[in-house]
Amino acid sequence: MNEYYKKPVILLGLVVPVVVMLLLMSSVYYGHSKLNKSYQVKKLSFDKAEKARQNTLDLQVKVAMNNNELVKWEGLLANENRGTFVDHWKEAEQKFSGKELTRTPHTWLNYSPGIGKDVKQPSSQVTMAFSATYRAMQATLMEVESKLPQMQLDSISMKPDEVGGRVNFTTKFTIWTQN
Repeated sequence: MNEYYKKPVILLGLVVPVVVMLLLMSSVYYGHSKLNKSYQVKKLSFDKAEKARQNTLDLQVKVAMNNNELVKWEGLLANENRGTFVDHWKEAEQKFSGKELTRTPHTWLNYSPGIGKDVKQPSSQVTMAFSATYRAMQATLMEVESKLPQMQLDSISMKPDEVGGRVNFTTKFTIWTQN
């Protein structure tokens, strides 16, 4: 081959196609990596959304299981709460003897100076004192709190009874009512 044609043939026949191929391959690689990165971000977002959707469905199933209780709880909110509060305590107390649980008179306030003071939801607060065994008080609190879901225990203080075998409890409850 003639020396005069050798340079252009090498340049146009070999170097330019290699450069074009390298440019083409690098642009394809860049586009592929950008698409892959976008896909990974969108897949992660989709997986999070799918997990959140599944969690929402699980919660809806759990809430649906409590629909009967919810109707009962809404009925409790609609009732006069001071009377039902005392009735539930009396009912719970009947399960224990006077040696195990003794309740002193309670004091009502028409508002809640605890957590409810800045909330627009109507509430009352009651202070009650008991002398009981720890087991009896625990069982009584569990029973009353499960029957009155609108009741919130604000504070409880416990001191050993001087006679022994019993504990003196002082409790403050907030009772939430409907608007």
